[in-house]
Amino acid sequence: MFRFGLHLRCTDVIPRKVGVVRSMFIENGLMAMVTNQEGKILEIKWDKDPSEKDFKTLVQLFSKIEKEQNKVPVMLHFDSLISDWAKTYENMELAEKWLDFRLQQKLTKFEKVSLVRGYMMSFTSLDPSEFDENKVLQIFERIENDLDNLDNSTFCGIVTPLSLTRRYKDCLGLIEEHFSGPKEWSIKKNCYSYIVDGALRNNDVTYAAQIIREYKDLNPDRIDSLWVSVLKHSNKLSVDCMLDLLSLVDNLNPSSEVLMDLHTVIEKNATQWTVFKNPMFKNAVWTRKTCNYCDGNIEPVYFDEEKVEKMKNHISSLLKKWNGDRFETLLQLLEHQTDISFVIDGMNICHLFRNEKNSSELLEEFLSILPGKKLIIGRNIIFHKYQQVFGDQNNIGFPVNFSRAEWSKKASSVDDLFMMYVALHFNPHCQIISEDVMRDHAAKMEDIDLQMFCNRWYNARRLIPRKGYWKENKDFQKPKAVAKTTKGWHIEDPTSSSVLCVQRRGNHTDI
Repeated sequence: MFRFGLHLRCTDVIPRKVGVVRSMFIENGLMAMVTNQEGKILEIKWDKDPSEKDFKTLVQLFSKIEKEQNKVPVMLHFDSLISDWAKTYENMELAEKWLDFRLQQKLTKFEKVSLVRGYMMSFTSLDPSEFDENKVLQIFERIENDLDNLDNSTFCGIVTPLSLTRRYKDCLGLIEEHFSGPKEWSIKKNCYSYIVDGALRNNDVTYAAQIIREYKDLNPDRIDSLWVSVLKHSNKLSVDCMLDLLSLVDNLNPSSEVLMDLHTVIEKNATQWTVFKNPMFKNAVWTRKTCNYCDGNIEPVYFDEEKVEKMKNHISSLLKKWNGDRFETLLQLLEHQTDISFVIDGMNICHLFRNEKNSSELLEEFLSILPGKKLIIGRNIIFHKYQQVFGDQNNIGFPVNFSRAEWSKKASSVDDLFMMYVALHFNPHCQIISEDVMRDHAAKMEDIDLQMFCNRWYNARRLIPRKGYWKENKDFQKPKAVAKTTKGWHIEDPTSSSVLCVQRRGNHTDI
């Protein structure tokens, strides 16, 4: 379907036209060009806060463009740069005056929508206390009936500010109507964090919780934006309330920056919490470690068992189809094993140590750091090369030969599927050791929700043996997780390898 705005974004205008607009601004002292000694342009930036005189200059420059042929792309680029200028200096007076000036002219439907988008996006850099929702609603009413057939960038630019107003509930219907195709699912899910933000701005915690429950199968990047949406309301939400909202998502896997923000919030609300610090762990393996201060284990986060079983059945059907004989052998092996703690990507480990003279010794050291039983899955070459490693009863090898489906390119890396099946079989206590992100396997799932769930589950279960990091630290890179306990939360300390046991003081009611 053709969508208005797709050819009107600033980034889509041809370089010659982009140069025309910027050069006009530079020549009239509105923008500055930074160059190196060779004269190469390093940066073009705004030179000052816009003034009344600058606005008159803009009107004069724009009148020159109106006389040219093929003027629409240049005019829209002109508009987008002015919106950027207003946003950079948080000068809403410029954005409003330019909008009023342009709306007095005769505009097509998609010119008007693109213009309003630029104006509304100028609000996003402002402090919430300065956000004028009446202005946003007033300008939105001008284009409310013109939102069909917009490109995704334009649509998101309009819905984002709208979702922060009292009409945040209306945004859900607009999003569902606009994003109908499976390929747009990821963009669609990103919009929900803004609705959560809008609900919390309007003190509607119940609706925020409803949105999170319904659309919780997000990939890690989207979960991070959800963290940010909730944490920005820490001045009026209790720590309990924030963590309970976030716990509605199975995998609370925040970035280090978000963890630092969370720690700051907890410190500001010290009267609500008692914080205990578990001793620093020697390595990144946290399976089956017991907290010193509560009755809970420090473990990987739990996931919806129904979806875990659904994913397991999907992978099982693929293995039966593509490598049925070896899959039957694996099932027989698993009948006699009850406590596999780690399933290891044999090919990945082979690459990790391939250029080392003492690769066998390094592999033994690598495996010795992992407590409990390990199942190594890979091609035959690994088991021939490292025979002595499997003398230890805790190191179990399972070779997977190339299947006909792999040779004919009908299937990709079936050994990866074997690893995922084993980890699912011993869920939630089994972790995967691999650098492989395995996106191709998730992408082949027809159910979009299951794709998202698979990516989140895999990223939460994976320890990454990056070569440089391993050689320096004898450690793995792992997800940073937050897990709910009977008394409060286990939260990783972003400044060390320890885990904090954060316990509530007094009574508490979940959302």
